[in-house]
Amino acid sequence: MDTNKINKPAKFAFISLILLILPLITLSAGDRSEVWKRMYNRAYTLDQQYAIMENIVAMDDPSMIEVLDAALADQISSLEDQMDRSERNKKNQLMRLIVNELSALRAEESAATIFTLFNAVDNHILKADCLVALGQIRAVDFVPQVSTVLRNLNFNTSDEPAVAEILAFASIVSLERMRDIRGFEQVFYASLGWYSRRITDKASAVLSVISEDPTEPILKIIGGDSAYDTKLIALNVADDSGASQENKNKIAVLSLEEGLRYSPNDKMEADKLAKLRQSAIILLINNQYRDSGVVKNLAASYDRTDDINDKLNAIQALGVNGTDEAVLWLSDKLANFNSRQLSGLSANQTELIYIRQLISSLALSGNVNAKPILLEVQFANYTPAIVRLAKDGLSKFE
Repeated sequence: MDTNKINKPAKFAFISLILLILPLITLSAGDRSEVWKRMYNRAYTLDQQYAIMENIVAMDDPSMIEVLDAALADQISSLEDQMDRSERNKKNQLMRLIVNELSALRAEESAATIFTLFNAVDNHILKADCLVALGQIRAVDFVPQVSTVLRNLNFNTSDEPAVAEILAFASIVSLERMRDIRGFEQVFYASLGWYSRRITDKASAVLSVISEDPTEPILKIIGGDSAYDTKLIALNVADDSGASQENKNKIAVLSLEEGLRYSPNDKMEADKLAKLRQSAIILLINNQYRDSGVVKNLAASYDRTDDINDKLNAIQALGVNGTDEAVLWLSDKLANFNSRQLSGLSANQTELIYIRQLISSLALSGNVNAKPILLEVQFANYTPAIVRLAKDGLSKFE
């Protein structure tokens, strides 16, 4: 803050007056607060008010919060007064001084006054100070309002992008300090937004601070109208988060469903949906997810793709799943290969890769319903290597 902008003669005159009442510091906090309040109210110019306020701020005294809040409310009430540019700058400096002190004192009771000021002024630096102050005092009742500010900035409709970035950064810092999950969604979108790298990196780093378990907003993002690649990023954020395995599985199941829900318009969209499905499947494999409800979508994912690795992942996930429904699908698929082999239509190299994975997944399932089809493999005219793989799989049931 450049205090030289404040009228020096007026400032020194009031400092002299303050020195005359220094003995009053021995008064109780309440009496001292009342004295400073009277002094501030008797100041007639912004220079005088600023000089007194500097001394109030220097005390760094929580008992002065009421005085600070009243002073800020008074400044807000006179915002419509006609002022030249110089006077308006002085007023903004004074309000910044008050807001930053309320922030330093963590004056939660002043949150409403600070937010009123945010809405009442045009100065973007002062507005940014208000946003940061709301976070510093953890004014969680204002999380929806700050989130809305950030949401509107994320839309990138401002004619002044540099100003918008300052306010976005302040909003992100505010939500970071509030640590309320309601702020997660808009910070997530800010991390993918139009902003400079400084802003998007800050937003990305803040996500884990706002919530260790962002399951609720992540489910909303993935299940909503977000772009396909946004859904994938949300899945990855969830995977990297401190969410429970159960919640990560819930997110992966929804992601797989979303990856199957849409019909792509072109190859680019098809690739994005495929990536979403496969990332979800890999997460389910890693978490050893065993629930029959996902079997239908795992099978559909196998049918949807022509990529060998994607098909193998689906087969592996069904083996990990290990439910009766999963083993039935794996057995039926392997039975078709067995029938072709017995009829003299030998499997090609690609099909042999699938057959090996089917056998491995059936063994991995640990489900005794897999035994009949593994026994059948031994009499289907496969190579000795395939027969040995089936025998090894059967040995796991002994």
